[in-house]
This record gives sequence, structure tokens and C-alpha cells, in this order.
Amino acid sequence: MRNSDSLYRLIHSLTKSEKRQFKIYTSLQAGNKMYIKLFDLIEKQMQYDEKELKSELKIKAFPVAKIYLYDLILKSLRLQEHRDNKKKLVLDLLENAENLLKKGLYDQSYKELIKAKKIAQKIQQFCLLIEIKQLEHAIANTSQNTNRLKELYNEGNEEFYSSLTALKEQFEYRKGINLIIYKRSERGKTLRNENEKRDIENKIVELLNKNPEECLSFKARIFHYNLNELFYFSNNNFQEAYNQSKKAIDYFESNPFMLTQEIGNYINSMNNLMNSLMAMKKYEEMMQYIQKMNQFTIDPATERARIFAFAASRQIIYYTFTNQHQKGIEFISGIENEISKYESILNHPVFFALCCNLEEFYFVFGNFKKALYWNNRMLNHSEIKLYYDFYSNARISEIIIHYELENTDINESLVKSYQSFLKKNPSNGKFESACLHFFKQITGSIILQKRKQIFIDFLTELKELSTNSYETEVFDIFDIQSWLQSKIDGRAFSEVLLESNK
Repeated sequence: MRNSDSLYRLIHSLTKSEKRQFKIYTSLQAGNKMYIKLFDLIEKQMQYDEKELKSELKIKAFPVAKIYLYDLILKSLRLQEHRDNKKKLVLDLLENAENLLKKGLYDQSYKELIKAKKIAQKIQQFCLLIEIKQLEHAIANTSQNTNRLKELYNEGNEEFYSSLTALKEQFEYRKGINLIIYKRSERGKTLRNENEKRDIENKIVELLNKNPEECLSFKARIFHYNLNELFYFSNNNFQEAYNQSKKAIDYFESNPFMLTQEIGNYINSMNNLMNSLMAMKKYEEMMQYIQKMNQFTIDPATERARIFAFAASRQIIYYTFTNQHQKGIEFISGIENEISKYESILNHPVFFALCCNLEEFYFVFGNFKKALYWNNRMLNHSEIKLYYDFYSNARISEIIIHYELENTDINESLVKSYQSFLKKNPSNGKFESACLHFFKQITGSIILQKRKQIFIDFLTELKELSTNSYETEVFDIFDIQSWLQSKIDGRAFSEVLLESNK
């Protein structure tokens, strides 16, 4: 293990019950227990400090101790019981069948395999069903059981091929979903030109038009709804995206067992539905789903982190666009520790979206220094440049914030830097070029009357751009039109924003 914080992050991701399980498990281990002290020291650290650990423990082979402790924690996690984990039960039964086969106990091995098969069929684990079929043949061949060999021959490969076909269908849907997510991560939530739209549509048209009831597995049907909701949202058809998300949620909730197997995809559908409600400015209905999501009790840290981020982002948006400043402040102060806690395990777009929402909230209500802080959390992130729209909009926000802070010298430098950035990124749209032209005009000393006219002209240009379906994405991250209107009218940004979102 390299000199990194991997062990620190693993230990700090453990729940109380997982830590208790680890202590019970290690109490049964013989030999030197120095790794327990290493565990305790890392658990107490607020941030990873390897020099402090080496000083405290004085272990010669420190890297070896780290690797040993890391592997021991993973073993403990594997041993922890998960009564609802049917897949783990199938794997245990498969292992039993293999061990019994090695001992020549063929009938006992076959009984374990049949148990595994019934569970795997129920939860539609097609990869495991293929493995089960292979072991079934191995038992029959090794034991030379004439009846079973005859049954397998007459049966043919129908079970194998049906599992393989169902898996193939799932992977086709996964490819389509990954294509849209890849494009959206690279460019933002929606597509920015006709070529991108046509290219994606050509690759997934058969999947989009398929009857979901004809899907070969419940997972494929979930993927069908997921693909459709992503596609329609990316093309600004928010009502149809909402309809697809609602179908997915209804399908999940009609089968409680499926919820235990596919909770991650259920959360995805809830998140996609809230995205559509947000785009349609149906904030009160969005809040109903936020409350529903906050009631989920889920063990995996990654899913808890996603639920937190999805719900928190929308709640901040709700307070921003309904002009509830004080409630928003109270809410944000209550979740700051959770943001730090979950930051390392949130995927980058989800974290950047949360930062955008916080930056916008503080900007709308005039706390420009706090807005700058959250904007810098994005700009200073090591991966931000991989996500064009988040990066470009963060740089636009940076210039606007410094304009409000009257940091003229800083802004002159930022505008030049942004111009250089756009030259290196030919994929930018008309919005970015319009912003650059506007920033050049307002940078420096301008008489008040002329400044007002610059704002009016820019707002007129943006209103025209907002009718272009391939430019609307950029207006979602920050309502620059309402900000311009507030400057023209001499009114509070929050007041204009409230009016524009009714």
C-alpha cells in the first residue's frame, strides 16, 4: 500500500456495527495485536497523519502493518451477516456444493446446488445461474450419474442461453445509459447540439422504443425506464422524463422484494424525478419527494451519501427559489458536517451540483464571500476540468461574484483567463461567448447609464438564446437572467428570482 490515506478512508467509512464486528473478529485472532492500536489511532484522527502514526507505534515494517490491517477489515466486512443478502447466500451454497463435490459427496453437493438455483432464479442473478449450470454438469460428469447425464442431455442448453440472453439485454441497456451519462458528465445535464442528439438517438433508438413489459428481467425493465428518463431529460422534454421516472418508481413500489435488491436504481429514479420537477418549477411537489427520500434507512455508505446529496441539493434549491433565506441558513448550518463526511465518496458531478446550489443560495441572498467559498470548492477540485459545463459555469460565477465584490483588478485577469479557456475549448456554445463579451464590457470604470444599457442588451441577447433548446442547460446552474433584471431594476436578486419562478 502506498503512502496514502486509503486505510484512513476505509476505517472512517465503517459504521458503529461494523467497527464492533471488527473488534469481535480480531479478539479471536492470536499473536501480536499492534494492528488494533493502529486501528484505534487512525479512528481518532480528524485527518490522515502518517508521521504521527509512525511516531506513536514505532513499527519497523509500517507499510506491511497497514496492508495487514486493511485486509483484516475487509475480511471482517465479508464475515458480517447480511440476512437480506440473497446473492451472498447463493455464493455460500455454491461454495458448499463445490466443497462437497471435491469430497465425492455428489448427492449432498447436488442438493446444495438446487437450493442455490432456486434462490438465484428468484432474484434473477443470471451470472450465478450460468455458474450453477456449469457446476451441475461437473457433478453429473464426475459422479457419472446416468440419470442426471441423460436429463442434462435432453434438456439441452435452453437454461444457459436464456440466462445469457437476459444478461445481454441488461448490458445493452447499461451501454445506452452509460453513453448518456458519459455525455452529460462531459457536457452537463443536456445535449448542446443537434449532432450529439442524433448520434445518441441512433445508438439507442431500439431500446427506447421497446415495450418495457417485454423485458426479460426486472433489472432490464428498470434500465428501460432509466434510459428513457435520462434521454427525455437530456432533450428538455421534462414532462415525459417525469412520466418515465414515475413509472419506474411505481414499478419498484409494486414489488417490495425488488426494492431490497435494487435500492440504488430506485434512488436513481427518485433523483431523476426530482430533476424533472425542478426543471418544471414544481417546487412543492419536489419537497414531497425530498421528505420521502429523507425517510429511507439504508446501510451502504455510498447510498446514504447519495440520498443525502440528492435531498440536500433540492432542499437548498427550494429555499433559494421560494425566497426563504432564514430557513435556508438554518438548514445549511445543520448539514455542513455531513457534507464534509460524505465528500470523499460522492461522485464528482453530484458533489459539484451540491456546491453549485450552495454557491447560488449565498449569491442570491447577497453573501458573496460564502458564494465564492463554495465556488472555489469546485474550481480547486482536482477533477473539475473533466466536466466542461461545471467548470465553465464555475468560472463564469467566479467573475460575477468578484464583480459584486468590486474586485476590478482580479476580474480583469479572470476575464482574460476565461477568454483563453474558450479558445482552447471549441465545444463551447453561444452562451459562453455572449458572457465573455458582456464581461469585457463591464470590466473597468463605466458611467452608470452606459452600464445599465449593457445589462439591458445582454439580457435581451440571453432571452433570445434561452429559446434555443441546446443552450438552455447553462441557465439551470445559475439564473443569470434574473440577476441581470435585478441590476436593471435596482431590486434584490431574491425578489426578482421569486417572481420569475412563480
